[in-house]
Amino acid sequence: MANPRGVEIYTWESCPYSQRAKRILEGAPEEEGLEPGEFIEFQELMIEGDPRAREEMVRRCEGHRTVPQILVDGERVGGCFDLVAAVQNRTFRDIFAPYIRRK
Repeated sequence: MANPRGVEIYTWESCPYSQRAKRILEGAPEEEGLEPGEFIEFQELMIEGDPRAREEMVRRCEGHRTVPQILVDGERVGGCFDLVAAVQNRTFRDIFAPYIRRK
């Protein structure tokens, strides 16, 4: 069972949306949302090829079956498009504030 505290992201290695969501959380220079040198601590939960882990994700993420799925303190905040929307409408920092770190 995943730790319900902190930021968790269910991913597939081969999914470009999973890769983009991780880049945003990692504070990649080409992605917006974080200041230079900032990143968000997260636990990656790779479910590719693991049907039990996928079912856990579906249960925890309100029936959503696509990746990535991002949770903050056990609550689903969405997928990649939701993350990008949060950056664009300036709610991103509010959602992730307790987990923003500096390199």
